[in-house]
Amino acid sequence: MNKKTILSAAAAVALLAGSALASTPAAKPAVKKSATPEQVAANALPAASNVAPTGTPATAAPGSVYAINGFRTATFGMDEAEVRAAIARDLGVAADKIHTETNPMQRTTALTVQTALPPGPGEATVSYIFGAATHRLIHVNVVWATTATPTTADRGAIAAAGLQLANYFRTQPWDPKTPVRAGLVGNGAGLLMFDATDPKGGSVSVEADNIPLSQNVNGKTQSNDPKGAAVLHVSYAQDAAHPDVFAIKPGAF
Repeated sequence: MNKKTILSAAAAVALLAGSALASTPAAKPAVKKSATPEQVAANALPAASNVAPTGTPATAAPGSVYAINGFRTATFGMDEAEVRAAIARDLGVAADKIHTETNPMQRTTALTVQTALPPGPGEATVSYIFGAATHRLIHVNVVWATTATPTTADRGAIAAAGLQLANYFRTQPWDPKTPVRAGLVGNGAGLLMFDATDPKGGSVSVEADNIPLSQNVNGKTQSNDPKGAAVLHVSYAQDAAHPDVFAIKPGAF
């Protein structure tokens, strides 16, 4: 099960409405073109941004491999009370501004907040998702979304923030064996800017959807025509390959 299939209940409706409340976009589409970050920078640059990925993923010295343990001080395995304390500590959000959502299909629950969070433009929606069986933190989504009819500058701001975040993760001391993915997604209006998994199965990804892209094809520049809200999504998963969500056991029916 894809790590982005862990959804909060109101996410799909919010995203379709073009609202900045969109906390978790739909499941990540298959990557149409796999490439190194450098190839993505050369072949699919956001047309409205002069920010580009630089360098290659940093490799770590023995004993200092980068690990994905959660978001800021909210670490995987925390219970709800511990995550509420982390939200107050990390984001300064008051207790009455923390909302609880449930996903009846996956039987997960989420604590969701809205707050200004650079480098993304405007407010971000941060969702802390708790496992169906353990009731412990398993996943964190951070989402910035424009209105349904963003300007070119709005789309460019989403693209620039995504590239800044991709650069940040790329410079972390990853294990030399860690594969890093990047490439076009969906209908070509989306760009997976960074995706990596640490040795213990924790993962992080950065994806921007409905942003302006320009590609050089056979010496000619081709640009897309994105529609709808531009969305930047950063996803942290404890175990993307084996998420703690409800599933009917094989042979049960």
